[in-house]
Amino acid sequence: MLQQAYTFHQQNDFEQARTLYQSLLVETPEHVEALALYATLLAQCKEMDEAHHYFQKVLALAPSHVNARFNQAFAYEQEGQWERALTAYQQLLHCEPGHFSALKKIAGILFILRRPAEALMAIEQAISVNALDAQAQHHRSLILHELQRHDEALMGYDLVLDLSPHYLEAVFNRSLLLQELQQFAGAMQGYQQVLHINPQYSRAFWNLCLCQLTIGQFDLGWHGYESRWEHLSQTPSFQQLARFNTSALSSGCSVILWPEQGIGDTLQFCRYARIVADLGASVVLQVPSNLASLCRTIDERITVVEDDSSLNSNIDFHCPLPSLPLACGTDSVNKIPAQTPYLFSDPIKRQAWRERLEERFGQASKLRIGMAWSGGHRPNQPELWSVNERRNIPLIKLARLKHPSIDFISLQKGEAAEQELVDVQAANWDGPLITSYSEHLIDFSDTAALIDNLDLVIAVDTSVAHLAGAMGKPVWILNRSDACWRWLYGQDLNRTDSPWYPTARLFRQPKAGDWDSVVEQVREALEGFR
Repeated sequence: MLQQAYTFHQQNDFEQARTLYQSLLVETPEHVEALALYATLLAQCKEMDEAHHYFQKVLALAPSHVNARFNQAFAYEQEGQWERALTAYQQLLHCEPGHFSALKKIAGILFILRRPAEALMAIEQAISVNALDAQAQHHRSLILHELQRHDEALMGYDLVLDLSPHYLEAVFNRSLLLQELQQFAGAMQGYQQVLHINPQYSRAFWNLCLCQLTIGQFDLGWHGYESRWEHLSQTPSFQQLARFNTSALSSGCSVILWPEQGIGDTLQFCRYARIVADLGASVVLQVPSNLASLCRTIDERITVVEDDSSLNSNIDFHCPLPSLPLACGTDSVNKIPAQTPYLFSDPIKRQAWRERLEERFGQASKLRIGMAWSGGHRPNQPELWSVNERRNIPLIKLARLKHPSIDFISLQKGEAAEQELVDVQAANWDGPLITSYSEHLIDFSDTAALIDNLDLVIAVDTSVAHLAGAMGKPVWILNRSDACWRWLYGQDLNRTDSPWYPTARLFRQPKAGDWDSVVEQVREALEGFR
């Protein structure tokens, strides 16, 4: 009966298999193999509580039952119970120390749990059992990549492709590493190889377009950028409306432009609202509530509404803001509409900030520099967490900017970064005193008014940098080595300007994680800034 049940099980005829397993267990309640297979079937049917009940029965009778331990661990893994799965796989290794699949699983879970050093130890132990397994070698390369051991990771990907030349994930991840290393020709060649084999591989198409945008190939890049609807989890809003197209636009048509991504993207691309209005359209610009007041300064012809506003149904076209460069024909770097300022501070708020700063610092005899060292955390987008970590600079790294002729003012919002400032300054650090007015920065019109009273803004790649650039204020942007595509660093790796923001100056890490070099460049530049 067990063999017959197992045959049905292997054929995915779960109902027949279930009936036979149950019959067998009625006759022989402690039949270890039947219990183990029945528990596995229950897990496959997503009946997890029952599955774990039966796994425990098996392990009480046969603690060294390797298959039961493996399948129980896998069930925990399927549920996303990573710590329990890790413990279960580790317990299996006590029974069979060289269990190859368990070692691979342990490495994968440790990687998910952001413990890459331990993950590397586990995967190397697995590879010592079977060095010819392409998947294990790929896992090792991913972990080395995460640990920023780039040369080893690249050699690892090459080894994977020697073992399995059409391993698309390895081709993709190798290209991703080359992209991070600014080796764009090799990266694009790899993405094209992936797409040649699988044209539906949307992540390769997406990253190919990011390479194209990074090196200024806007004619290709903006078209590819539209593939984000396949790559990203969200879907376009306003699907009942026609997509904005300049050739279809006629005078008097109405267009709604809506925010798709982060605050920085909205600040960067809202400049196009004036261009659409110049074409004769009636423009509605939808923005988050904390941008509404600020964005009303773009152009009096533009109606600004908040995200949750009810909209007039008489709208003809729609367009997400990051699609406007394509729609408006920005097919080369020299066609970027770079006239600034296009956002302005409120004069009443600007005067209030002038008085507040004079009360704190006296008449402006020193330079007043605003600082933002951390971008916003997006808890619902875990794929961006590692990027955020590379983008943000630990505040303590900025200690060397202390100067007797400079007053530093925080432009930072966000609980974690604000607490970081409190903690650093409470620890008697030897850096500059940074004055925080976070409680007064209610929305971006407040931040804009404060920026208008400063001589310079120094910021990582975050919304504050975009705001200062959009206002035409001097802004120094501190970038990670694999900077965002918008800063155009492929054709000229030493480029320090931005065609999007004429008043911006870029300071980029010479290698991954090297913020010390960036801070030293900024310190030297401050000596000559007045």
